[in-house]
Amino acid sequence: MFNHEHFEELCAIAASGQISEPDFVELRDHLQQCADCQSTYNEFIDLLHDKLPLAHPDVVGSSKLPGFVPTPSS
Repeated sequence: MFNHEHFEELCAIAASGQISEPDFVELRDHLQQCADCQSTYNEFIDLLHDKLPLAHPDVVGSSKLPGFVPTPSS
């Protein structure tokens, strides 16, 4: 069983762009097999990069990590 609290924290840190390389590797590997944590990571990205900038329009840039979460196929 996974410690999802740990991975939720890593999702928040990754979304903010402050994740260490070892934590990044651990999170990336976990996200490849856990849909719940993929959703959590996407929610943090949405909050930090789509909603928060609306409150502070001067905030630009993104710490989205390429290849972190597979893109849904259509």
